[in-house]
Amino acid sequence: MNDLITIGSTQFTAKTLDGKPVLTFRDIDAIHHRPEGSARRNFNTNRQRFIEGEDFFKITPSEFRTAIGDMDARQQNDVTLFTESGYLMIVKSFTDDWAWEVQRKLVKTYFRAKELAAEKPKPMSTNDLFELQLKINREYESKLNALAERADDADRKISTITDVFAAAPTDEEHWRDVMNRKVRAMCEEYGLNYHTTIGEMYAELERRAHVNLSVRQKNLRERMRLGGAKYAQREAVSKLVVISQDAKLRYIYEAIVREKAAQLAASRMR
Repeated sequence: MNDLITIGSTQFTAKTLDGKPVLTFRDIDAIHHRPEGSARRNFNTNRQRFIEGEDFFKITPSEFRTAIGDMDARQQNDVTLFTESGYLMIVKSFTDDWAWEVQRKLVKTYFRAKELAAEKPKPMSTNDLFELQLKINREYESKLNALAERADDADRKISTITDVFAAAPTDEEHWRDVMNRKVRAMCEEYGLNYHTTIGEMYAELERRAHVNLSVRQKNLRERMRLGGAKYAQREAVSKLVVISQDAKLRYIYEAIVREKAAQLAASRMR
């Protein structure tokens, strides 16, 4: 793959490694209109959560020239290449409108272009549809468990180093962790933008529960300020934190996540 890909006003050279579309640090910074070094900083900050060979690859300049194409002859260091999962982890903190639009376009037109261009499947019999639904359910459950195990493994490694200083997690923290894993697994399975998806589910929660999460979030931060919490601690309060502190909201949000997963599974049958 050596075509030029255009995202907004930015063009970059498409790259593949072992048949998988990949991006460099420079590609990510340019596409997202971020200062050079932004993607590398995010990677270095969360390095322990990336899996080499799955989220990213490191290859030598010689391997890069052989597998992908020309590069600066002065380049001596290994080149880091990110797969779709690695890219989405890198840009996790990019939350402006342009970043969301870029993520959607890259997933559809770059990382999954071949899948979307595949032929439309032939009509299936009722038995075929039933078997396909069972297969989808099994695969979804398997991927969800795998992601949960992967996250648990990363958390165990981190806690080995920091458990002397860290407080034990609360039930609310555990619930938020579980819900985040479920939603991220669902987004990865169906190629959804994580931030867009949780935004839609938060809006549905507000409609059903007749609450305003933004107001509750603001009020909680203010109570923390009056209690002496630092700015960084107050800013870390997300809407999911607000939900986790209310048993009724937790119950409704869990139902919304389950319904979303069922709708997506059913959409594959159409």
